[in-house]
Amino acid sequence: MRSIHPHKVEQAQKRLFREALSLRGFIAGLLFAAVITAVVILAQMYSLSVIIDAAFLQEWNASHYGHYVIILMGAVAVRAVMAWTDKWLGMKMSIHQKARYRKKLLKKIHEIGPVRLKGEKTGELIGLQLNGIEKLDDFYSLYIPAAIRMGTIPLIIFGVVMWLDWPSGLVFMITGPLIPIFMYLIGTKAGDKIREQWGTFRRMNAHFLDTIQGMDTLKLFGREKSAGRSINNVSRMFRVTTMRVLKIAFLSGMILELAASVSTAVVAVEIGVRLIEGMVGFQIGLFVLLLAPEFYLPFRTFGSAHHAGMEGAEAGARLFELFDHSDTDFRDRENNLEMVPDHPSLIQIKNLNFRYPGSENHVLNGVNLTLKANEVHTLAGASGEGKTTLMNILSTLIPYEDGEIIVNGSSLAKLDAKRWKNQISYLSQFSHFFPGSIEDNIRLGSRNATEDQILEASRLAQAHSFISELPNGYQTVLGEDGLNLSGGERQRIALARTFLKKSPIYFLDEPGSSLNKELEVALMRSIKTLAKNSIVFILSHQQQTMMASDRISILKEGVITESGPASEVIAARDTEVNVEGVFG
Repeated sequence: MRSIHPHKVEQAQKRLFREALSLRGFIAGLLFAAVITAVVILAQMYSLSVIIDAAFLQEWNASHYGHYVIILMGAVAVRAVMAWTDKWLGMKMSIHQKARYRKKLLKKIHEIGPVRLKGEKTGELIGLQLNGIEKLDDFYSLYIPAAIRMGTIPLIIFGVVMWLDWPSGLVFMITGPLIPIFMYLIGTKAGDKIREQWGTFRRMNAHFLDTIQGMDTLKLFGREKSAGRSINNVSRMFRVTTMRVLKIAFLSGMILELAASVSTAVVAVEIGVRLIEGMVGFQIGLFVLLLAPEFYLPFRTFGSAHHAGMEGAEAGARLFELFDHSDTDFRDRENNLEMVPDHPSLIQIKNLNFRYPGSENHVLNGVNLTLKANEVHTLAGASGEGKTTLMNILSTLIPYEDGEIIVNGSSLAKLDAKRWKNQISYLSQFSHFFPGSIEDNIRLGSRNATEDQILEASRLAQAHSFISELPNGYQTVLGEDGLNLSGGERQRIALARTFLKKSPIYFLDEPGSSLNKELEVALMRSIKTLAKNSIVFILSHQQQTMMASDRISILKEGVITESGPASEVIAARDTEVNVEGVFG
């Protein structure tokens, strides 16, 4: 599993910060709360210093400084309200951004498509969608508000102190930057450990999901104990790396507290010496001394939040890596899209060439093919000849660049890819089943389908008979990926799901696999029914499928070597088809 370069993490942190600044309403609210907090801190400490000076040195009557007591109480109340406002705004900003990123990630995964996500670990993507984005919570709810407070409150306090007592202001100016410097020095080391922790976390997610999904196979071969030990080892590694991060976090917290305490002590000594020498009044000296902890507090809170910021940046780097993925379905075109025909009846493929990124060899070489409504067109060929690649291109799961695909006179490259997909019923070679009832899995083809429509689709797929014989019928709960079903039963349920979506285009990859000859013949009769007013394009090397087709094309080494009516193509060769999809 690839690691994320530190430079990308730094870029992600800056990008997260920029995106936070673009939320002007939240930022304005946080800035307002910080400014008001600074003002009430000044009012609170000034009134407190006046009260202490008046009560203990000036020996004023309480009636003389009673209004300062009211100011003090009001300042404390307003400060509490501002603290709540700051926390509330940070929380709301975090909720807003997390929801936005989750929606954007799901959309991006959909745009990239399953074909180009094969290199990604499912467990890692799930972890990113849940825990990864959740790590941004502290970034937006703690780190950003802390950064705004650090950039606002100390500056206002510094300005007032410089005006009242410039020697103390100079001490503030010298000692203030020490905390960010220490924070940076420690943060460099912490960043390495956080990257190590995040990498271990991603591996643990991916490994755990892979193990759970393959548990039946592991049990079959008696390897469940070794798999358990493997999960334990990965979990232990994550625990160790997490403790290393926490150790650095606690160490940095101690150093930041020490730096703030020493700085406050320096201010106290400096004021005390000048107070003894009569160079500063007691009330002003006390006021500045009371402000010292408040001056360093935003630096300390920012230092504490900095670790949360680094963890958020680590997750953000992986998020932005996916967001910036350029290889999306036709580059996620937004402008100049042509409307998809309501009922496509003609697809023309002209001189289509394709090769996968990083490969020198073309999978498809000048493919020319015509698909029409009202006919079943089967593409035959040996495994690895590019049949599935061609179907994925037609489904806009893979972008093409060299050649033309014309749909009812319009270029597929100019059509809205999302609406085009909605016109297609697609059966992949490896259909997935989710935990739930058979009915729920079939209903994925059309969520608003009625019970009668589900029964009709099941009958067309030759699935109704075996489902009806199950004790719970359509309410039978499937195991992990349908492992409690045979290969043929899984295939028929997948076909029922595909048929339930009434579409003008059907792309079927090996629909007759795992079926006996009788079922395959019955299935092809159903497919013939679907072909009325629809385009049906099948990939297969099954004999019964080819013989029941209206048209057959042969793909060999990326080239269509033969194409014509099924009867003519079969008659031109032997009537038998071998298992590799080439005529004997």
